Amino acid sequence: MPTYTKTTWVDEVPYVTPNHYVITGANSDCTIALKNAPTVTGTPINATNLNKVENQLDILSKPSAVLIQKIVGTGAADEFNFASIPTGYDGLKLFGRVKQTFTGGSYPATNCNVRFNNDSGSNYKHVHELDESPFGHWESPTTQLQTFPIVGSWTADANYINTFDLEVHFYDSAFYKMGVLRGTSFNASSNPTVELAWRQCLWMSTTAINRIQLFGTFTSSSWVSLYGVTNWV
Repeated sequence: MPTYTKTTWVDEVPYVTPNHYVITGANSDCTIALKNAPTVTGTPINATNLNKVENQLDILSKPSAVLIQKIVGTGAADEFNFASIPTGYDGLKLFGRVKQTFTGGSYPATNCNVRFNNDSGSNYKHVHELDESPFGHWESPTTQLQTFPIVGSWTADANYINTFDLEVHFYDSAFYKMGVLRGTSFNASSNPTVELAWRQCLWMSTTAINRIQLFGTFTSSSWVSLYGVTNWV
């Protein structure tokens, strides 16, 4: 949302009540003015101040986030594919709650992965993570942006529920793209655990993002929504 400088409105306090006026000149050349200046000069009610209010009301009347698409998992596929993403928003945001089968293996390769424009190359750089796990901080020039945190056992487990939101900045600009993710992972087994994580990544491409894919082994109770964000500065 753009910054807003608040106007402090002040009532005018006249020198006397009712006001006294002075008439100078004669006939059509006369002028009328206050005899004494107000004790307190009030805030002027003019076009500048009124248009300032109108402009802010216009901004507030528009949604800050517009739903582009929501995908609900069917359990028959391991990909959420958002294609033909329109340009013109200040940024993109994905919200999701997914349940997936954890297949085990070395960290972090078994996380759910996000891919931009089906790029499986080496453009994903400066991946940083802060979380509460024993890993603490992780950095890698990985070939895929890692999203969901891993908790619990390293063996196969179908009880992981992940909630997340992923911001994508500069998605339709000629700059590199920034992904910022906040997520939680909950193991709903008989020995439940919860993990929180924050991750960021640069996609070092100047091509506008028109497709976002999420890869994982998702169940039919999973869903992900893509929003276009406006007035995001």
